[in-house]
Amino acid sequence: MDKPVFALKSFWLAIRYFLFLNNEQTKILLLRKIEGNKSAFDWISTLDNLTKFDEHADNARHTCFVLGWWTFGLSIVWIILASILQNNALEFWIKTGLYFIDGYIFKVLLFIFFISWFFYFLFKRVDLENRLRLFVYPLFKIFTEEGKENSLISLSCQLGAPRSKRYKTGVKKNYTPSAFSKWMNRIMLSIVVLGVVIALLYTLSSNIPIFKQIERLLNEFIGFFAVGSFVLLFVWIFSTVGGKYPKITNTIYTYPWFSFSARMADDTVLSADFVDTLLSRKVVKSNPRGKIKTKYKYGIKRLISITIGFDKDNYNYSSSSSQKGSFIQEKPNDKRHTFKIKDKQKEVAIVEKVKLPNLDKFLGLVAKAYQKVKQAA
Repeated sequence: MDKPVFALKSFWLAIRYFLFLNNEQTKILLLRKIEGNKSAFDWISTLDNLTKFDEHADNARHTCFVLGWWTFGLSIVWIILASILQNNALEFWIKTGLYFIDGYIFKVLLFIFFISWFFYFLFKRVDLENRLRLFVYPLFKIFTEEGKENSLISLSCQLGAPRSKRYKTGVKKNYTPSAFSKWMNRIMLSIVVLGVVIALLYTLSSNIPIFKQIERLLNEFIGFFAVGSFVLLFVWIFSTVGGKYPKITNTIYTYPWFSFSARMADDTVLSADFVDTLLSRKVVKSNPRGKIKTKYKYGIKRLISITIGFDKDNYNYSSSSSQKGSFIQEKPNDKRHTFKIKDKQKEVAIVEKVKLPNLDKFLGLVAKAYQKVKQAA
């Protein structure tokens, strides 16, 4: 299947799975959070449509993003071409045989542009972390086979973006931005937004009759806007490049994204907590020639804490249980031999994308715990 057909199919399937979500699944999608106690089969039933929707929504969102930028670029080219050929437009369209579509191409491009970005932000708003589809869901598939039948599994899972404000736990800077610099940043952002609105209104005024009334006002205003923007741009540049270098900003996010507790078929109790600590570093440097360079670096520290309690009626300590390693034996109670595993992972990257946890490695840690005990005779 070629890519365009696949993209259209993903777009259709994403909408289809969204319409078939029940109230609980819709709530999970909007809150990006899962909490509750259910059996493994009930959890699979809840997560099945969500994972399918998320997979196709990711593909559809990427398609909308590409299509939105393509139509934006083609619209700019069309505006420039129409401006250059404004005086001889009719003759040009007749010669090229495109007279019958004069005025419609831009409207079609504009329609596709807005539709693409509308669905892009819609799918982005309900985007779930890929950890659900690639880690949590396959793990619960295993629980349907290896877990105790009809036993409840306690689950808490965060599905929002790791680097969002709700998970931000600290910001450290080696400099203090001035109040003037902050205000200039806001003013320049407002100018950019206002410029986009003016460009859109100016374009529509030559294509849609109702907007022609504001064309005269725009012609009088555009000169003052251009001069004012040019002056403020230089003021903003000087306010930004001032101060000592390098300017370093470290932002820390703490993301406790997954925890569960389950009872296995052999009556072993397995629980785990996953906590990611993410570091985002922004470094602004100035070279001897005065050129400003900005670099980003991203790091992640992942802590996986696993607790396994073996039923004493089914398991005894093996001869190797006293060996030193990553296992910390807790005080056993009357019914269980309990072990605790802590696995730490560290990664540094130059891209913002966070590496997903490895399910096979997690299962390997659980398997090592089973090597510390042996079945009772």
